[in-house]
Formats: sequence, C-alpha cells, structure tokens
Amino acid sequence: MNKRLKAFLIFKGTTLAQLERDIGVGAGTLSKAVKNDSAIGADKVMKILQFYGDLSAEWLLRGKGEMILQDCPASVSQDRMKIEMLERQVEQLTKEKDNYWTLLQNSMQR
Repeated sequence: MNKRLKAFLIFKGTTLAQLERDIGVGAGTLSKAVKNDSAIGADKVMKILQFYGDLSAEWLLRGKGEMILQDCPASVSQDRMKIEMLERQVEQLTKEKDNYWTLLQNSMQR
C-alpha cells in the first residue's frame, strides 16, 4: 500500500509531508511508515480516503482497479481540497492576528 500511496501523491503533485498536514496527523507519521514500509493505521487511511474523494480505496488497499474513481469528478475533490486548505490558512492567520493583537496590547500597557 505504501508504494501505491507514494504513486498517488506523485500523481497529485504533492508530498507525504503535505498530506500529513492536510489530514491533520503529526509530522513524520506517514513518512516514517512509508520509509520503513510499515503499516499505516486504519484511522489514517480513512482520513486519506476522505480527503482525496477521488482516490479508490480498492486500489490503495488492495492494488485492484484504477487509482482514480471514474464516477467521482476530480474537480469535486480538488474543490474540497482547496476549501480545506483555505480554512486552515484562515485558522492560521487568525491565530497570528490574535498573537499580534496580544503583543500590541502588552506593549501598550508598559
């Protein structure tokens, strides 16, 4: 399965590190498993399949069939991925804004 996951990520033009960020798992979680050719937990596989709606579970898990689901428009998956990335960016920017606001308030109190 690890080789197929790597092949899929190459197809998508992304990396394991980006996938880890996208699905919200710790840095190195998937990378270590792939590097050591060890099992990836079912919870993480489910997150991968949910994030990439066009990825065939049958292909990823068993190597059967096509990599990309034919009945799932790639644009739907791509749009969902873009929305999720934007939501993460908004969350990050909000945290940064809050940090700057706190620093400003603290400097004004001095």
